[in-house]
Amino acid sequence: MNASDVINRITEYFDKEELKYDYNEELMRFDYGFCIDNEIVQKADCLILVDSDGDDCQIVGYPNVKAKPETKKELESLLFGINCNMFRGMWQLCKDEVRYIRSLALEGDAVLTDEMLDMAVFSVPNIIAKYADSMIAVVMGYSTADDELKKLYEEEDTEDQSEEAEENSNQTAYDFDELESIILWVNGDKDEGDNRKV
Repeated sequence: MNASDVINRITEYFDKEELKYDYNEELMRFDYGFCIDNEIVQKADCLILVDSDGDDCQIVGYPNVKAKPETKKELESLLFGINCNMFRGMWQLCKDEVRYIRSLALEGDAVLTDEMLDMAVFSVPNIIAKYADSMIAVVMGYSTADDELKKLYEEEDTEDQSEEAEENSNQTAYDFDELESIILWVNGDKDEGDNRKV
């Protein structure tokens, strides 16, 4: 897939989904945004950078989280801990700004599908929504990175135990794949997707 094909495909997707976006032709960059939660993150600003060879496109999400100097080290520790449990992208703290990076590799004649864009575009605000409260708690000084990481690990252990209990009781468990979980979250069906890892 060459770069112009990738750009056309992303443009078609945004238009179909009726997402508001700006495109910078010189930088080959799409800018768009999501509103998540007025009490946590008012807006997640995102962008897609297209590789000039068309080999990949990088999706970056910027939650409205600013790091204070005294909490920067703790926030870096928290983001590193979250990175250890993530498989879709990478959290970074750059110039006191939090960002989440996800790359879509396109090798050979790979085609950029709606499903790939759904997973990449919507996973950015989804993941930000999941961890924003912990990040803000550290930035505001209400908590420490160690405490927030401990909470996150405990939540994961509880989810694992809950899933094991469901299996042991022979109850039918919904087998949500990654895309279905993200769509559930975006559609607001949080209760149904809360016990699934997204």
